[in-house]
Amino acid sequence: MTLPQSAQVLAADSRMLAVVFADRQIHFFDMSTGADSASYPSGGAPLVFSGGSSGTFRPDGSELAYAVSSTTDATSKLVTMSVHDGFVSRVRIGAGEGAFDTPSLWTNGGIVATSGLLGDTGPFDAVVVSPTTGVETASTHINPDGGGPVYSSDGVHAADTSHTDLGDTTFYSGGGASPHNTLRTFVIGAHARSVLEEPHHELHVLAVSPDGSTLLYYDDSGSGGTAGITLSPDFGLFFLHDGVRQQLAHWDGNSWRGAAFFDHSDAVVARHVNGDEQLLMVGANRPTPTLMDTVAGGIDGSPFIVTGLR
Repeated sequence: MTLPQSAQVLAADSRMLAVVFADRQIHFFDMSTGADSASYPSGGAPLVFSGGSSGTFRPDGSELAYAVSSTTDATSKLVTMSVHDGFVSRVRIGAGEGAFDTPSLWTNGGIVATSGLLGDTGPFDAVVVSPTTGVETASTHINPDGGGPVYSSDGVHAADTSHTDLGDTTFYSGGGASPHNTLRTFVIGAHARSVLEEPHHELHVLAVSPDGSTLLYYDDSGSGGTAGITLSPDFGLFFLHDGVRQQLAHWDGNSWRGAAFFDHSDAVVARHVNGDEQLLMVGANRPTPTLMDTVAGGIDGSPFIVTGLR
C-alpha cells in the first residue's frame, strides 16, 4: 500500500492498519490485501506522537482507541471508534488543560495508556482504563523526564528509564536531568523498581517480553563521547533477563527504534543504518542479529511498525 506523506499511523495489528489523513479522516487498511477498506471522520484532531503508534485496536479488532484534542480549547479526550460504522464513543476527558491519554494497548483487562500533560511537565502515569466507564483500574506513577514506558503485550508489565544521581547529573536550562541511566520495571498498579543502574550511560527500553521477565534495551553513551565503546561489552543492544545482561550487538552509532517480542526469547527490532531502515531478528540463542528486511532512503522515523504478541 502507498500512503500520502502527510498520513500518520495511529495503530496496527495483524489484520488492520489505522491511518489518519490530513483531513482528519481515519482510514482502515486491510493488512492482507492493502485495500483501504473504510474511512470515517475522527471526531476531532487525533493526537499522534512520534516514536510509536498513538492508538490501539480492541483484541477482536472491532474498535480503535485513540486520543483527540479539542479544536476550541486545550483539552483532549480518549475515544473509541467502531471499525464497522465509524461510531465514536467518549471514554473519558483529560483531567484539565493539556492533559492527555495515549493508548498503547487494549487487552481484556482494559485500555493501557500513558496519561500526562502536553509539554512533558508531568505528572505522568501508566494506567489501565475501563473502555466502558473511563475509570482507572490500575495506575503507576512514572517520571515525566524519563524514557518510556514500554508495555508488554499482556498489558500487565512495563519498563521505563529515568535518571538517578550516580555522579553523572547534568542539569539543563529546562530543568531536566540527564542521562537516563536507570532501567526500571513494574507491574501496572505497583511501584517501579530499578533493575539496572549505569552511570554515564543513556538507556533506551525497546520491548518487554510477554511475561515481563526479559527486557530488550539499547545502551548508549550518556557522557557525549563515543571513543572506545564500539567493541565494548557494556554498550550496544542487550537482553536483560532476571538481572543478567546478554549483549546482542555491539554499539555502532546507529539508531535502534521500535521492537517487539514474538515469544519469550526472540524479538524483532528496527534500526536506522546509513540512511536505510532495517528490520532484524534477535534472540537469546542467536549469536548475531538476522536481517529480515531493508527499506532504502532517508526516512524521518522508521517505516516499520512493530507489534507484539496478542
